[in-house]
Amino acid sequence: MGRINNIIQMHIDELIEQKLALLTERVEKIEKTVLELKSELSEIRKEPPGKNEKGKAGLLSD
Repeated sequence: MGRINNIIQMHIDELIEQKLALLTERVEKIEKTVLELKSELSEIRKEPPGKNEKGKAGLLSD
């Protein structure tokens, strides 16, 4: 019975490792996406209202 339990435990451990690897990969992708979005937001905030966009004052004067 101990041998069967060891085999089952090894199989479960392998499944857990696989799931952990997938989750780690997903988290890394999400972290990368968050960093990219933060960078884009930072760039957008630095830019003055551009040719294609109007600030609030521009909207009021139309």
